[in-house]
Amino acid sequence: MLAGTAAFLIGLLPQLLAYKALNGHYGPSKLVTRKMTWTAPHALEVLGSPEHGFFVWTPLAAIAIVGLIILARRGTATARRVAICALAMVALQIYVSGSVESWTVAGAFGQRRFVALTIVLVIGLAAVIAAVGRTRWRTPVALLLALCVWWNVALIVEFGTGLMNRQRLEPRRNAYDAFVTLPRMAPSLVYRYLFDRESFYQPRRSP
Repeated sequence: MLAGTAAFLIGLLPQLLAYKALNGHYGPSKLVTRKMTWTAPHALEVLGSPEHGFFVWTPLAAIAIVGLIILARRGTATARRVAICALAMVALQIYVSGSVESWTVAGAFGQRRFVALTIVLVIGLAAVIAAVGRTRWRTPVALLLALCVWWNVALIVEFGTGLMNRQRLEPRRNAYDAFVTLPRMAPSLVYRYLFDRESFYQPRRSP
C-alpha cells in the first residue's frame, strides 16, 4: 500500500507542478472546478441516457460489468478480490463522470471518459465467456456479443462517414443505418477505405 501511495504521488507530481506554474496554486483552474457537482447528479444519465449513455453507446460494457459481478460471486478468493476492486473502479468512474457538468461529452465518439476502464471490462467479458462455457447459453451469448461488437463497429462507420449526428445518438435511426444502410453501402465503403481514403474527410454535399 505504501509503495502504491508513493507511486501515485510521484506520478501526480508533474501535474501539481504544472498547476502551480499555470494557476499559481497546486490545483486546477476555477474554469475546471466549477464544472464539478460532487453529488454526481448525472450518474444515471451517463449510463442510460438514450442520447449519450455509456450503455447505449457501448452495450458490451454492460455485459462486461455483469461478468465482474459473476466473478465477484463465484470466482476463487483471488478472483473475487480482483472483481470487487474492478467493480469499485467502475463505480468511481461512474461517480466522477456523473459529477461533471459536461457529462454528455457531446461531439466525442461515445462516453470517452470510460476508456480508462477498458482492461477492467475485458476481465468482465472474459468472466462472462468463462461462465457460459459449453452450456446451452453458449450460442445465444456468442450471438449477443457479436451483435454488440457490430453495433460499435457500425457507429464508428456512421460517425466517420457523417451518417449520424455527432452530438448525440438517435438509437432508432442509428440502428436502421447499422443493419440496413451500412450493409447496402459496404462495397463502396470498402473501396473508399482502400483506394480513396481522403473522401472520408471531405464535407458532405447537400442533396
